[in-house]
This record gives sequence, C-alpha cells and structure tokens, in this order.
Amino acid sequence: MSLGIDQNKLDFDVYDNDMNLKTFIFFDKSYYMDKHPSNVVLDVTHPGASKSVRIPIMARSHTILNSSVLRIECNGGDMVDLPDGIYMFRLSVCPNENVSECKSHLRTVQLEYSLHTVLLTVETGEKYKKEIMDSLLLIKAAKANAIEGNTAKALAMYKYVHKLLNKLKCN
Repeated sequence: MSLGIDQNKLDFDVYDNDMNLKTFIFFDKSYYMDKHPSNVVLDVTHPGASKSVRIPIMARSHTILNSSVLRIECNGGDMVDLPDGIYMFRLSVCPNENVSECKSHLRTVQLEYSLHTVLLTVETGEKYKKEIMDSLLLIKAAKANAIEGNTAKALAMYKYVHKLLNKLKCN
C-alpha cells in the first residue's frame, strides 16, 4: 500500500501585495492524488521567530497571511505591519513528516515603500538615478537569492539597499 509519498507534487508561491504592509498571499498550486487531501498544513517561520507557526490550509487555494494568522504581536488587537526579512515556508500533507516542500521568501514591502517615498520626495534627476537603479536591481537580486536559498546573501543585499535609501532620504 502506497503512503502517497511519491504521488503528491507539492508546490506553492508567495506574493507580497505591493504596498500592503499588513498582508501577503500564499498560493497552494500543488497536485494532490486525493480529491480532498487530509491534513494540509503550512508552517511559517517569520523574521525574528525561533519557532514556526502551523497553519491548517485548504488544498489548492490561497491563504491571506497577516500578523494575527502568523501570531505576531498585535497592537491592541489591530493588525501590525509584517516585518521585512526572510520567511521560511514548509507546505506538507499527510504523512506530514514525509511529504513536504520548503521555500524561503524575502519580504521587501517596507523597503520598497521606502523607495516609493524616496521617489516622491527627491529630485530623481541624474544625481540620484544610479542609486535608485542600483536599489531596484539589488532588491530583485536579493529576492532571487532568497528563492535559491542564499538567505545570507539576500539579507546582505537587503541591508545595503536599506542603508542606501536612508542616505537618499537624508539628502
């Protein structure tokens, strides 16, 4: 009797909502052998967390993730902005210890919001063109590194862009 270990093809994507600081979306795009697979769960470790949060999800659907779902401290019951940084995702289906897919995701919404603010407040002429283009390219490169599991390199790029944007904001 097969346990389904080689039958389910787990896959997912994570999408930031452009300038929405409070949420992002998890899409389960897996192929499941069973029409109604049992015990589909998502384990998420957010930046600064030592343990993951287990979230039961519906197979083949999307899940909105916010501070309440991720059990990030809320401000008087209100949702708080989700932190930027590396999020680790593990999607699994019964038997969960054997059938899983793991990915890392670099959230950059706050950083990109800072870039947005810089674009609105500084003259974007030749003086700042190189820094802005470097920031855009490095954000993309950092996300690519996170996807490939190069989380240390991704975070180093993120921190560099953060410093660069702070410098531009001061000018």
